[in-house]
Amino acid sequence: MFSFLTVQKTKRFFFASLVFVLLTGFFTGCGSDSDNAVVDNLLPNGLLGRWVDPVFEDEYVITRESGVERIVQITPGMEWEGEVFPGSISGGIIRHVNVFTATAGFIIFEHTVGDIPDPNRLFGAIAYQNLTATSVQMSTAWDLAAEPPVLALVATLEEAIAKFTVDTVGNYIGFWGGPYFR
Repeated sequence: MFSFLTVQKTKRFFFASLVFVLLTGFFTGCGSDSDNAVVDNLLPNGLLGRWVDPVFEDEYVITRESGVERIVQITPGMEWEGEVFPGSISGGIIRHVNVFTATAGFIIFEHTVGDIPDPNRLFGAIAYQNLTATSVQMSTAWDLAAEPPVLALVATLEEAIAKFTVDTVGNYIGFWGGPYFR
């Protein structure tokens, strides 16, 4: 009936189609998800929101409004191993994010009260890891070499960017909080 559809041509067509489908699947399957793109100094959208540790009931609230990103840590008062810790609220404007992978990095923020930056305010960091759509582990950076450990704070953004890197996580994070859930 159709002389152009010989057995040989049909086999070649199916073979070429199979190769095309496999190569397309390989190349598109190996691409990165744009929501998980690793871009230094950009806060991953997946971190935005309210994150609560159901055990200790502390939380992180990360927002973006009118182009300004903020992070607030709310810690209720508690007793731990016989020691009483008062509750606290701290945070500020996010000034930089050292992104290590699609699921981990350091959020560097300037401590603020309100919207006005002040040259006397210090910069701190909060590390995050194992970020998924519903959970993340976070921890505030502490100077673990100090006795007793104190918050790891620096005077300038440049110092903070250089200090809080993938190579120095172990200097400032003694244990990970959470997991925190949305």
